[in-house]
Amino acid sequence: MNTGERIKELRKKFGWLQSDLAIRVGCSTQVISNLERSCSKASADMAARIAEQFHIPIDDLLLDEPPAQITLSSEEKNLVLDYRKLLPNERKMLLEMFTVFLKNK
Repeated sequence: MNTGERIKELRKKFGWLQSDLAIRVGCSTQVISNLERSCSKASADMAARIAEQFHIPIDDLLLDEPPAQITLSSEEKNLVLDYRKLLPNERKMLLEMFTVFLKNK
C-alpha cells in the first residue's frame, strides 16, 4: 500500500470526506485528492500534519509497505520470554555469543 492509498484508507476509516481532512490540515481538497491518487507527494510538513490528524507516527503514513508481521513458533516465543528474564549483563553476554555464532555460519 502506498502513502496515497493509506491516506484514503485512514480518511475513510475516520468517516471523513476529502474536504474534512483538507480543513483539518489546512490545504485544499484538490491537494488531498492529488495525494490520495499519488499524483503528488506530501511535503514533510504536510505528512506530519496528516499523520497527526490520524494519531499515527509519520513513518506509518509514509512507509510504502507496512512492516511484515512475524509469526513466532512456540519455541521462539519461549526463547523471547526466557531472554526477558535475564539480567542486563546476561542479556549482553548472550547477544555477544549469538553474534559470534552467526558470524561463523
